[in-house]
Order: sequence, then C-alpha cells, then structure tokens
Amino acid sequence: MPRLRLVALVALFAFPAQSQTLREGFPHFNKSIYAIQPAGDRVFVAGQFTRVGPTTGSAVPLAYGTGQPIALPQVDGTVYSIVGQPRNRVAALDTGGGVPTAFDANANSQVSTILARDGKVYVGGDFSTMGGVTRNRIAAVEAGSGALLPWNPGAGSSVFALALDEHGLFAAGFFSQLGGVTRRFAGVVDTTSGVTGPWNPNPNTAVRALAVSGNDIYLGGDFATASGVPRLGFAAYQFVPLGVPSLAVPSIALAAAPNPSLGRTRFSFTLPRAGSVTLRVFDVQGRLVAEPLRAERPAGPQTLEWNGHAAPGVYFARLEAPGLHATKRIVLL
Repeated sequence: MPRLRLVALVALFAFPAQSQTLREGFPHFNKSIYAIQPAGDRVFVAGQFTRVGPTTGSAVPLAYGTGQPIALPQVDGTVYSIVGQPRNRVAALDTGGGVPTAFDANANSQVSTILARDGKVYVGGDFSTMGGVTRNRIAAVEAGSGALLPWNPGAGSSVFALALDEHGLFAAGFFSQLGGVTRRFAGVVDTTSGVTGPWNPNPNTAVRALAVSGNDIYLGGDFATASGVPRLGFAAYQFVPLGVPSLAVPSIALAAAPNPSLGRTRFSFTLPRAGSVTLRVFDVQGRLVAEPLRAERPAGPQTLEWNGHAAPGVYFARLEAPGLHATKRIVLL
C-alpha cells in the first residue's frame, strides 16, 4: 500500500505547473462559430453569426456611429441578445484586445471553413453571395478590408474544408462540381485563375476534413470508397500532377517565355547528360494537347518552340528525360 501511494504521488507531480487565464475584452457572437484562423495580429472567425457584440453583460448602450459600448459597469443577469456590430458569418478580431476590425466580408449564409494566406482570406460554406456579389460556396476576400476578390471558381454545393499549398487550393465538401468541372466531394483549383486542376479522388460521398502536407493529401468524411477502392472514412493520396508515377525523381529547371503567351511559347532547359527527351503539353483535365518534342538530345542548353495551337486557358508542360523531370504551368491568352 505505501508503494501505491508513492506511485500516485509521483504521477501527480509528473507535469509542470500550468495556469489557465480566461482573457477579458473579447466580444460575444450571437450565433455559432465553426472555424478560427489566426493570422499575425488578427484572428479570423467564421460561422453562422450576424453580429459581434461587447462583453458587457445583459444590456448596454452602444455608440451609434461606431457600435462600441458606452462605458458602464457590467450588468449581472442573463444574456438574451446582443446588438453589437453587424458581421455576417465572417469577422476579424484584433488579437491584442479582441476588438473587431474593419474587415467585413458579408456572406449571406453559413461559412464553415476559413483560411488566411498572403494577404487573402479563402472561405467555404453554404453561401451564394459574398459582399452582395454572387459567389457559390467558395470565395476569396482581401485580408484587410474583406473586399471581394475577382477569383471565382464556384462549387455546386456545401464546402466543408479548405487547404492550401503550391499545387493550389484544395476543397472538400458535399459538391459534385468545382470550377464548372465535375468533381465529386473533393478537388483542387488554381489560386490565380480559379481553374480546376486534374486531381480527382472521387470519393463516393461527402468529405468533411482535408489536410495537405508536402505532396501528401489526407481526406476524412462519410465515404466508403475513394478512386473506386474501399476506403472507409479516411484516404491518403500522394499528389503527382498529370498522372506521373509517384516516384521520387530529380527535377530540372524548365522555362517558358513569354508566359502568358498569345501564341508561340519558347521552352528552354539544360540537360546534364545526353538522352531521350519528351516534352508534352496537358490541359487542366490531364488530357494530352500536344507533344512538341520527342527526340534524342545532347547534353547542354536546349531550346524549342511550341506553336500554341490550343484554346486560351491554363496548361501544363511536362518535360521528361532519363532520371529527370520538370513541369511548367503556362497560360495561353
């Protein structure tokens, strides 16, 4: 028995002392919050709320012009409603004191996921307008003011999760089309053009969680299959553009100029050794558009031109040589 008491005592002190302080000054929201995204000196929040109110109790007068509370003692009682400042489903708070910033994106329905990066805020949910302008379930706004950006891929139904890396913006939800292209429940879109990329996992029903780490993509949700293979609720993919086998292959630099181009595009690259080289151009669906080069080439600098006989849009040039590869995104105007 003494030994048991000693073990319990050691376990009790196995963790360092910690404090838990509830910060004051942060506002109340009149409805649910579903997503939070810290970004520097601000924290973005998203959900069903339509107003952000002060932490002053059951009732308090607010300044007409600013919506800020007039200094009065807190009221001890039940909170039934909050007036506060209008912020429809998306808001930004100052992390120093919790004060709502001027950011005002104004979604007309629920925002379920939010992601801030490089001066932009991407949101997904059930909304059909953002800032009074049509945006179907996915949109991008300016991080400072919340002003709507031109980017507009659109999704056919609810977007539950977003993730961003150099491949583009990954989206997951209950949709069957993304960017005007058939994509069931998950897909990726270009962050500049909004064009849907070729990645198409095709789970059999909703994807509710999504994460990207390097070339690895993880999906979680209600599905029982992904890519036609049994995957109960969880699937992991390795993202390799244009269906190239997921083998670690060294890359080389592939340049394209001009890019964007009105017609002809000049490609240049340097081969470290002689060998058979192919250069193929694919559309965003992964379909072969052209094969400007398939030949033996000597070591050293190489150049070639493609006539650009294709419809305006986004394309991917794929260079392959023995033990080497390169992919270049190109735009035809």
